[in-house]
Amino acid sequence: MIGRKSNLRALVVQNEGASPPGLISQWLDEEAADVSILRIDVEEREVDPRDYRLLVPLGSEFPAYDESRQFVERSRRLLERAVDADVPVLGVCFGAQLLRRTASLRQRAAPRSAVPSGSDPRDHGDVGANVPSRAR
Repeated sequence: MIGRKSNLRALVVQNEGASPPGLISQWLDEEAADVSILRIDVEEREVDPRDYRLLVPLGSEFPAYDESRQFVERSRRLLERAVDADVPVLGVCFGAQLLRRTASLRQRAAPRSAVPSGSDPRDHGDVGANVPSRAR
């Protein structure tokens, strides 16, 4: 975009050729982001997630637990370093599954509902009944 500057430096992690950034690229372009794409399935270069203000790991046809695919472990390590460095991550499909696995997130149910029975939850604001937390 001409005349618009952004300080958003983003790394899009593409896990395979069949899973391109698509609309994510359009959104990042609209934000005038400085975007790098890492084809983690074919590129051997190591990146430091602290060099970016956002990581966007994309989809894959393989599950996040399929360690027979080398890129799965490489992606997991990259996301682990990003989480440890407090770099924001927007996981898409496989990327979100791998982020959840990497960050060791778990959901806890609230001990009791914060919304009284029979009432409309919209009348009670953000009650956060299930809050993800990082396992320690």
